[in-house]
Amino acid sequence: MPAATPNPPYYSLALTTIVSPGTLEIFTKLNEFVKETTPKARGFLGLEEAKGQKEWITILYWTDREAIDEWSKDLRVFAAKHPTLMMAFLSSKARIAKVEKALP
Repeated sequence: MPAATPNPPYYSLALTTIVSPGTLEIFTKLNEFVKETTPKARGFLGLEEAKGQKEWITILYWTDREAIDEWSKDLRVFAAKHPTLMMAFLSSKARIAKVEKALP
């Protein structure tokens, strides 16, 4: 279901992950962390996700770029506590974009 976001401008953080049998458990932990921490984070607006057999896409919406930077510090701390997650990040991409217009 699409996230309910305000009128632009706002920011999105898109996380695209290629999941293999060896990384499923790791990315499941990461996904749980994201779902637990983002609703409490300053500037968080909403989340959308799509999961296929091998690819997971999560889009997080934020009020401003600084809010993304603040939340990503927590993500880095989480990753440091789970060293195998760093290897799994090699099959991931994270992209930040400014949403300037929302189409109906």
